[in-house]
Amino acid sequence: MDQQAMTNALGNLKRQNEIRQQQKQQASIPDHQSESNVYNDDFDGDDAILNVIKTAQDQKPKPQPPSAQPKRPESSNKRTASMPKKKPYQFNKLNEGEKEKLFLDVYDENIKLKENQVKFEKMYGTMEVKLQQMQKFMGNKTVGAGESNEQNNQLASKVNNLETENEKLKQKIQAISQAQRVVVAHQPMKKKKLVQADRPEMEQTGIRGGQFVDQQNQIKQLLDLNDKLKKRLLEQEAQFRQLQAMMNSKIVNQQELSQKNAQFVTLQERCNKLESNLSGMRSQLDDERKRQSEIMMLLREEKEKNHLLEGQVRSMELAQKSVVDLQADLQEARRQKKEIEERLAILMESPFFKEYNERATIQAKMKAMEQEQIRNATDLKNLRETNAKLETENRLKREDIENLKKEFKILQERNQELNIKLAEKDQQLLPFKDLNYWDNDQFLKVLGNLKWTGEDPAWRKIEFIDRTYLDSDDPVYLRKEIEHLKLEKGELAAHLEKTQTLLKNQQDIQMEKDKMHQTQIEQLKLELKVANEKAYEYAKIADLKTQARQQQTLYEAEGIKYDDSISVFSVDKDEMLSPGENFFDLWVGKGEYQPAELVSSYKTSTQLNLDLGSLLTFVTIDFYDHETQHTSVSEGTSCFYNLQISFKVDADANFIQYLESNYLKLELYVSQGSEPTKIGSGLIQLKDLVYENKNDTISKVISGSLTFHGINNQMIGIVEFKARMRYPISNFIRLLKERNQLQMQDLDEAEEIVAVRKRKLVICIEKGTSLPQKSNCFIYYNFDTKDFHTNTQMGSNPKWDYRMVHDIVYNELVVNQFNRMPLELYIIDDNQPFGRRIK
Repeated sequence: MDQQAMTNALGNLKRQNEIRQQQKQQASIPDHQSESNVYNDDFDGDDAILNVIKTAQDQKPKPQPPSAQPKRPESSNKRTASMPKKKPYQFNKLNEGEKEKLFLDVYDENIKLKENQVKFEKMYGTMEVKLQQMQKFMGNKTVGAGESNEQNNQLASKVNNLETENEKLKQKIQAISQAQRVVVAHQPMKKKKLVQADRPEMEQTGIRGGQFVDQQNQIKQLLDLNDKLKKRLLEQEAQFRQLQAMMNSKIVNQQELSQKNAQFVTLQERCNKLESNLSGMRSQLDDERKRQSEIMMLLREEKEKNHLLEGQVRSMELAQKSVVDLQADLQEARRQKKEIEERLAILMESPFFKEYNERATIQAKMKAMEQEQIRNATDLKNLRETNAKLETENRLKREDIENLKKEFKILQERNQELNIKLAEKDQQLLPFKDLNYWDNDQFLKVLGNLKWTGEDPAWRKIEFIDRTYLDSDDPVYLRKEIEHLKLEKGELAAHLEKTQTLLKNQQDIQMEKDKMHQTQIEQLKLELKVANEKAYEYAKIADLKTQARQQQTLYEAEGIKYDDSISVFSVDKDEMLSPGENFFDLWVGKGEYQPAELVSSYKTSTQLNLDLGSLLTFVTIDFYDHETQHTSVSEGTSCFYNLQISFKVDADANFIQYLESNYLKLELYVSQGSEPTKIGSGLIQLKDLVYENKNDTISKVISGSLTFHGINNQMIGIVEFKARMRYPISNFIRLLKERNQLQMQDLDEAEEIVAVRKRKLVICIEKGTSLPQKSNCFIYYNFDTKDFHTNTQMGSNPKWDYRMVHDIVYNELVVNQFNRMPLELYIIDDNQPFGRRIK
């Protein structure tokens, strides 16, 4: 009877498939059918899906000659009785609230359609899981010796029919998803507001009056189609359950199958245990790798600290050299004091000593020398104390580095041990990887002698599988299952709770240790920062004192050649300097100007004639972040300004970068009438003060003749200049280069850990054209949150010759930023009241 029922069910399935195919052939629609005939109510599900996709594809524009293009179907006049009557399109007459309501209605319908699609996909997923379970069940079954080949063929044909039904369901779901994508593609409205209907873009791709109603009908038809497919899926589930019950009734050699199933379950449990152990070992390996990376970061930080301490030691060595000089000066002062005391004693013994003034001056010198001796002794004592402190701190840091290296080696050894254990676990799991490909003899040989309890496994019961699938997310069911497992596996549960508490305590202890270690690191950082600042200040003070003494005697020493033009500078010895400060000295001398060029440049600037008989000129100086300075007013085309000016600056990294890449700007003005007029400008390169300043005791002096250029780049005249840094900056430049090299080394080490692609972005600005005649322009831009600008040039065709190289990390984020935000260059005119900006 079971065999007869199975054959009848298979016959019914075949007849249903034949009837469905005949209906498809009879209900096929020709390609030239209009849009209004597609959406009838009496249609089959498969044909409706295909027709919706077909009409959506026909709506796409195709390149055809004008003669071959079909006429537009008059769907608005010819409609079926089942379709609702279209209302005239009143979109333009609606107010903003009604437009927004219309958009929200359409948007809600689309959301409902997507939710129905998700539900349908979930139902399809459950059916597919059940089919896979059934296939596994059929694959694990073995046919007994008493069954015939005919029954095997019938079972195989049933499985094939189920697979064909599964493929058809997949095709239907794909067709529904395609139809939904087509409907969504024909609704280009935004989520927040509707686009005005009278725009030309909306006329081509937007929602027209009648088309909006058609698309609503399409959505309704797709929802109906979704309900029909749900019903068909329920029918297929009922048929599947019938077949499942029939196949469960035909169990052959149940005892042998149950034994093999029990053996398979035990093997599966062993495999799961090994996999869980393997996952635990892998998690431990990942934790060790994370700890190793953290230790590498700490080691890198300690290397940075070590580099800083080496710089401090180097500065202290320089300070020690200065201390030696101070000791020599102190000994010399003592010797001079002794000589003066001896001379004073001789003079006091002489009866001819009557000059009281000479005696008073000698006593004053002696007091001054004693005070200087006391100051030198205190300075020497302070320097020795700071040197001792820095040496102890350096020793402690080195000990910390050695301890970190030892911990790193221990972690490496633990990592190797974990890798060995992981390899052993992989070797243990190798026999179970090819378990599905073994025959019965080899399978039984591996299993060994296993006992069978006589009960069927739980996975054999389909209802139990369905129930566990439904209750897998229920918290009440999960709690009951946990309590049941605790009772069943009491020892294992107690062991797990014990290990859980131990692990929690260990984590708490580790967190406290990490916090203590972090606080110690912060405290050491603060102490190191304070020590660095103190050492830097002491080194600066010592350097300034030694430089001041050396400069007083350097120019008189033998064997030293220096520029004779140094005599134009006069040093104010009474002015005090703070640590890290310096003076930039500039001298402007004689100027020679060409009368014809002066007259033409003045005329182009003011449209007035220049009186050379009463010519008055002066020069302005713009340097770094200081205010603009100027020379005195001089008369005639050949004048002598003789201006010496000093700018107090902080000799830091920003100032060195300014000297390397910027210019000193001088501008020539003519004073005639109520306001002065600028007729020329010139730039002095300052990079020689950095590149040529190699002596530790003498500062480099740059000198020459600066050429003034007018508005049309014609040469107006020249002026002599000299510039220098009052105190040498070679030591600071050397330390800055070493610091940059260390930073580059750290970047190279970081690049070895994380591979980062770097690129160089080169921005070149050569010249400008067609600008206003009297403009005085420069170009400004912002890149990577930093400001950059060219020098200022005059005239309608200025030449900047600007080049800047930017290092960037070339990744997807930078590419998207370049595509989204272009680089903006601004041309700014200084002659305008608030700066004219051209984007």
